Amino acid sequence: MAGSTNPMQSRFDNWEVVVHYTDGTQEKLVLRNPETWWPIEQD
Repeated sequence: MAGSTNPMQSRFDNWEVVVHYTDGTQEKLVLRNPETWWPIEQD
């Protein structure tokens, strides 16, 4: 996953990806720039 954001939106949760499995469990990945995704401008 890649993305980009304004520097003022760094260091806090920008979005959350939630995966729901058929067994009823789920996993969450919080997207924080630049900690959990690769910024497009650095690709």
